[in-house]
Amino acid sequence: MTTILTLQRKITAALASLALIAGLGLTTFVSEAQATPNTGWQEEAGEWYYFDASGTRLISSWLAWNNNWYYFDDQGHMLAFTWLEWNDTWYYFSSDGRMLTSSWLQSGDNWYYFSSDGKMLASSWLPLNGKWYYFDATGVMLHSKYPFNDNGKEYLLGPDGSMITGWQQVSGYSKPLSSMVATVWFYAESDGTPASGWKYMDGAWYFFTHGLMESNHYAWSIGADGFIYYGLRYTSMGPPRYTPAGPFGYHGPHYHFRSDGTMATGWVLVRGKWLYATTSGELIETDWLWDNGTWYYFEDCLMIENTTKEIDGENHAFGADGAWLGVVE
Repeated sequence: MTTILTLQRKITAALASLALIAGLGLTTFVSEAQATPNTGWQEEAGEWYYFDASGTRLISSWLAWNNNWYYFDDQGHMLAFTWLEWNDTWYYFSSDGRMLTSSWLQSGDNWYYFSSDGKMLASSWLPLNGKWYYFDATGVMLHSKYPFNDNGKEYLLGPDGSMITGWQQVSGYSKPLSSMVATVWFYAESDGTPASGWKYMDGAWYFFTHGLMESNHYAWSIGADGFIYYGLRYTSMGPPRYTPAGPFGYHGPHYHFRSDGTMATGWVLVRGKWLYATTSGELIETDWLWDNGTWYYFEDCLMIENTTKEIDGENHAFGADGAWLGVVE
């Protein structure tokens, strides 16, 4: 009997110990689970946050994660679809929060570029895919600048912002001091320098002003200073009309440039009126021309035709084709 009681006591004590051990284990597990902090990415009410290994929310901090950079503001919100100015440099974060790198960004009508370290380019050139682009002090890519001046050197920036080299056609160009909008050609050297003055290419002469090819608008008078002065003007309607000495007071040789920009020589027909350019390209202004066995006379660059005109005190008759018919009473 004593032996049986002793055995019962041992069994009871053992069960009690197991129960205590089991209870302590469950309590410890629950306590540890409640104390384990949130780590990594967490979304709350549509905002994303990040908690470090200690469970601390990142605030006003950068995070490098999966080869991308993210930034969290002073409330711990991940920035997305917005700008950030950091240490006097601008950055941009996409809709998923990634900092833009080596990427273009269009904002409104403006284009920006962010380098491999995420910094917005400003007041600098960008070489990209064989082209050059320029960004102003605010980071905006410049475009349609004819010319653009950078530290005293001129360049031409096309409609897409790339620096022009060689030939480029530009539509919708408004000439300085003119309301005329036209499709024109520009030319720049391989280093981006706009062509200026006379240039001989592919067997023809061209004339450029800040890279702009002169063509089919005026018979230009080109001064010794290299500037263009109006002489024979081609108006939008009607025949050419002459402005003696031009509006700036210069009077010199006149030239005609065809629609393809090449300097004309020989006979030139402009809106029903004939002009004549010598082998040097200079238009006969007011003088006689002997051509192919016939005399012609020009006044203010225009050939006299189908009329009688007093020249040096004598009346001279001219046919419908401009040929001189002789002196008449």
